[in-house]
Amino acid sequence: MDYHLHTGTSIDARGVKEEGYCRRALELGLREICFTNHWSPVDPDYSVTPEEMIGHWREVERCRATYPQLGLRLGLEMDYFQGREGEIAAAIVRFEEIMDRPFDYVLGGIHFLHGIHYVSQRDAHRLYEHHPIETIFEDYFALLTNAVRSGLYDVMSHPDIIKKQCGGMCKSYPFESYRHLVVPVVEALLDEGVGMEMNTKGLTHPVREMNPSLPFMSLYVGRARERGVEPIITLGSDAHRHYQLGRLLEKGVEQLRACGVDRVALWRARRVAWLPLPREGIGGHVSVS
Repeated sequence: MDYHLHTGTSIDARGVKEEGYCRRALELGLREICFTNHWSPVDPDYSVTPEEMIGHWREVERCRATYPQLGLRLGLEMDYFQGREGEIAAAIVRFEEIMDRPFDYVLGGIHFLHGIHYVSQRDAHRLYEHHPIETIFEDYFALLTNAVRSGLYDVMSHPDIIKKQCGGMCKSYPFESYRHLVVPVVEALLDEGVGMEMNTKGLTHPVREMNPSLPFMSLYVGRARERGVEPIITLGSDAHRHYQLGRLLEKGVEQLRACGVDRVALWRARRVAWLPLPREGIGGHVSVS
């Protein structure tokens, strides 16, 4: 599976087509993929419009008929902004109405902090120049906890993406320095039945860690086991180009196994299903770097 893909509706994925992902998925031996284009209440360049969503959905349906051996799912990655929950919820409803179908799942994400698009290489330095790293992490994880408890999302994408520039634009900041900030996030995830993804793209960032890191995922899985509930985890490459599909998935599976995870979550009309992890390999012939 690869449950985090972007097509040309976003400025950072211009020209990327649904069919290109389908062909690449079959080359890699993937069983199922999910498209998760961006929507943000503040950044139209990264946001799918209603008109684009109609075209996107029609293309997904065409690909579904062309490639029946491949499971195709439709999701959305939506920015969270505190105080704008009603606007975000209304956008989900509007998209589902124009498609006359529910999304398979909705990813939540935080790409802005203190008004700065900090995941952007162009803008990130503004965050670190004006705020201490301790405050940045405190504010980010407090916002993430609110997002989890908002009731808007099925899964939180790249839950520790705030560390993206650690070792690059900002100093290295080990997990134990902010573990206490992650605990409320984990408790909120389990309270609300919201999942989180293992996003493999983090290995390409300056921090050179999965999103989430091994200790973050271990904390989540361990606490879920203590509560007697199943951890809800999706797996995604966060691809913005066809060649990025499936990138580093085998590393993601290795990390999940190291945390004691034996199955990952699939989604159908915002309801979870399960895919057991094989004991060895990743169940296909994906091997990309």
